[in-house]
Amino acid sequence: VIGHWGAGIDLFGPGTNGNLIQNNLFCIRPGGATATCSTGVDANFGPKGNVIGGDGFERNVVGPTSLQGIELSHGWNPNVPYGTDPATTYQINDNRITGNWVGFQADGSYDPAYRSGQNSSPSDNAQGINCYDGSNDNIIQGNHVASVYDGIQVQTKNANRNIVRGNVIGQSHLGENAPLTGWGIVVRWGTKNDIISNNLIRNARKGGIGLINTNNTGGAISVAYNIRISRNIVQVSDGIGIDLFGSNGPETNDAGDTDKGANTLLN
Repeated sequence: VIGHWGAGIDLFGPGTNGNLIQNNLFCIRPGGATATCSTGVDANFGPKGNVIGGDGFERNVVGPTSLQGIELSHGWNPNVPYGTDPATTYQINDNRITGNWVGFQADGSYDPAYRSGQNSSPSDNAQGINCYDGSNDNIIQGNHVASVYDGIQVQTKNANRNIVRGNVIGQSHLGENAPLTGWGIVVRWGTKNDIISNNLIRNARKGGIGLINTNNTGGAISVAYNIRISRNIVQVSDGIGIDLFGSNGPETNDAGDTDKGANTLLN
């Protein structure tokens, strides 16, 4: 039982590989009261092949966090200028986040005071689960997620081939509504070749799945590309089910399909 701390568990540095993080209670007191952390489980600068969660009692429960419930990030060499080291040494690769209850009470029931992202702005620090910035080939599956803003996010052009499947976002395992003020799943900042499949998304105010372009550097927008979106269910949302974000809302088919944007704004 770990709470009132920065990260409940911090996987840090090259060689932090093959660990199992299972059956823990993060950011909640033994009696069930809140014990807010910044992040429940965090992985930075090189961890690979770790398993966070599992089936049944192998799951972790993450209560209220000021930032994310679980994050994979900073997969680059901190000793050289950013973007200059192509080696995989510091990348956050081949990890699995599975079966966890993120943003819920100890028994998995919903209370808004236990959601992830309690004190964060809606950018890269306000999700139940966040996978970005040098994190590749990771699997996020079978989790229940409640967050103040977005449920799950994958992002950045150096974070690719991640799989988000079989998660339930915006609803507890007891069937209780767990409203989000943002998206169920967000894909952005030039990530490529991700798979978003078989997720159930409910009660997400902005919409179900948003491929949004928000990284504009020197006039060049990095767009999400080759993202497979398949067999997801979006219910009780104020926004669109899937948005490729050439503009806000449904995209009009164009002759010859010549427009550009996330997934090339495919007709």
